[in-house]
Amino acid sequence: MTTTHTVGKHTFVSIAGLHGLSLDDCAEQCGTDPTTIRDFYHGTLSDKLRGVILGEKTYEPWREWISRVIEPLYTNRYNELMNNKKSTVDLKVIAQEVPPMVETE
Repeated sequence: MTTTHTVGKHTFVSIAGLHGLSLDDCAEQCGTDPTTIRDFYHGTLSDKLRGVILGEKTYEPWREWISRVIEPLYTNRYNELMNNKKSTVDLKVIAQEVPPMVETE
């Protein structure tokens, strides 16, 4: 016989799984064996599946990383050099700014 308790429990476990609540936490909350929940009515939404459904990126494409990180650094330094009238750098300046590499064995 279906009772409000059973319907509520099934609904809770399914919705909790879809919202990322772990199987063990669902089992503890409901007082039900985790294998029963997994086998019969736990609506899972793993990170991988969630990413596929929502179109989330799990990595940052190279072009976007360059645009976000490197391009602003390059542009700021370029503008700084142009504003200070240092559009060219000679070898003496490079030798002062870059410490010599020490050979190690």
